Amino acid sequence: MKKVVFFILAMVGVVGAHAQNINPEYDQEPSGKLFPPKEIHEHQHGFLSRVCIDVNHTYGREIKNLSSINLVSKYTDPLNTNISGMKFSNGYSYGVDAEIGYYFDLAGRYGIGTGLMYFYQTGQLTMDKFHIEYKSVDAFNNIFRQSVTSTGQIKETLATSNINIPILFKYKISFSEKLGFNTDAGILINIVESNHYKTNAAFDYEAIYQYRGVQGNLVPVYDYQSTPAAGDLLMTRGAYPAATVQSYFNSLRAQGYNVGLGVKPNSTSGNVQDIKGSIGLLIRPSFSYSFTEHFAVNLGAYYMVQSFRNNPPVNYRITDNVGQYDPMVNSITRSNENSYGINIGASFNFHHRHHLSIIPVADTSSVPFDEDGAEDLSPAPKSGSNYHSRIHAVKESLPVQGEAMYTDDQIGLYGLAKK
Repeated sequence: MKKVVFFILAMVGVVGAHAQNINPEYDQEPSGKLFPPKEIHEHQHGFLSRVCIDVNHTYGREIKNLSSINLVSKYTDPLNTNISGMKFSNGYSYGVDAEIGYYFDLAGRYGIGTGLMYFYQTGQLTMDKFHIEYKSVDAFNNIFRQSVTSTGQIKETLATSNINIPILFKYKISFSEKLGFNTDAGILINIVESNHYKTNAAFDYEAIYQYRGVQGNLVPVYDYQSTPAAGDLLMTRGAYPAATVQSYFNSLRAQGYNVGLGVKPNSTSGNVQDIKGSIGLLIRPSFSYSFTEHFAVNLGAYYMVQSFRNNPPVNYRITDNVGQYDPMVNSITRSNENSYGINIGASFNFHHRHHLSIIPVADTSSVPFDEDGAEDLSPAPKSGSNYHSRIHAVKESLPVQGEAMYTDDQIGLYGLAKK
């Protein structure tokens, strides 16, 4: 349609050159005066905005592949261990970001962008079983065997804040005045990732004492055998009737022994900071619909991958003393994260319109005039080096898409130069 419009404009110019002289100050005279340049504000969809601000909202699934320290190795002389691995599940990601983009080519298709990106991610970290027996020292400085067992599955509900600076390569193309396609792809530089956790953990803390020596001079020692010896003092759930075991353990705890049944952590929630991020990757293709020259909406998908590192405390133990709890998320050494889903956004375009001037290119020293004295502006002959050199020079001044918008006849008649 645009080609037709410009062809009509060219033809109108030809007709006007032979029409009655109603604006003599602008007509071609034998003295060599030219028609004044005419400007066209080009809205052809190949010419796109060069500066834009993009705002996006993402929603999708979050997948984490976790590596953690060896929990057993953090306990002294461990026995009868039964600790299952940690699993991440039910992960979701919610993101918002704002970026400024600049398209550096004449057509406004290829550009770069940067801004700020925030993700709020949720999920559950679970451990099905936790049981360990190990060498410990009580409040009376006596050596004994401590036994810790989770009363059920340990679950931590995580809420993660993830802040990044994106550095993106941007590409966009228009199919029509309304519809288009754009893609952002590049790296994410993580600033910080922090985790808030809430746990349902509860543990049985039991004790086994073994003594050596003679009556009146008994010394507590650590029993290295998997099965306690016959003479060991058992402060365990199975050693007492179920009806009285809880009250018995409460009395032992009051005396200073590190025992208790079904004890929840003193604090069931908290924050884990200082998880170090590395360079991540993002790709985000979208289709766009332009309501105006300055505003468009985008709908598409996204895929993001990031890797995070953490340095757990040297003396990390998920629990040791009654009521003490160090969250499982704090034991993670590496987290490889993948997120994918839908993207909804908006683009605010700052149009830098391309102006095309239509100017006569005829050489007045050689252009013939008709019988009325006006210059003959019919297309130049399609032959000779002068004609082809002029066509080439005009095409060189146009954006790539402009070459396809006009025929050689039109360019021969009017020079089309981009301002």
